Amino acid sequence: MNINDVSVGIDGSVYRFHPRYHDLLMFHMTKLLRPGIKFELLESDDGSGKGAALIAATAVQNQVSK
Repeated sequence: MNINDVSVGIDGSVYRFHPRYHDLLMFHMTKLLRPGIKFELLESDDGSGKGAALIAATAVQNQVSK
């Protein structure tokens, strides 16, 4: 994507309640990404509900613009 600063929204009980999961994700993402990429992991409440709403709004907008 050629982006150097990324925010990642994460939803789910494992991320929210596992005592070391955030640290494990940070460690492995650092290994996977090329050097110099800055990223942050952000907890997103009700991510699936927000994603469904976004898809619905996009679908409606696409129908209106036709």
